[in-house]
Amino acid sequence: MASRRKAISVDEKVCVIHAIEKGEKKSDVGKRFALSQSSVATIWKNQKTILQGALEGNFKKIKKDKIRRLRSGNVVVV
Repeated sequence: MASRRKAISVDEKVCVIHAIEKGEKKSDVGKRFALSQSSVATIWKNQKTILQGALEGNFKKIKKDKIRRLRSGNVVVV
């Protein structure tokens, strides 16, 4: 049986990004935060959006706007 999905808070994602920036290996960060290698790689890939959302305090708004644009039929590359 596959494990259930785990919601990761924005604060946790920021901590993951900072740990990698300080030179910690991605595999070690994943073990410390109990995240898969894939999850850590995705967080690292999206670091710009995550950090921007965390600083501006509108992370949910970014995601909501992206969904709204996709539903309206506009092609958006984010």
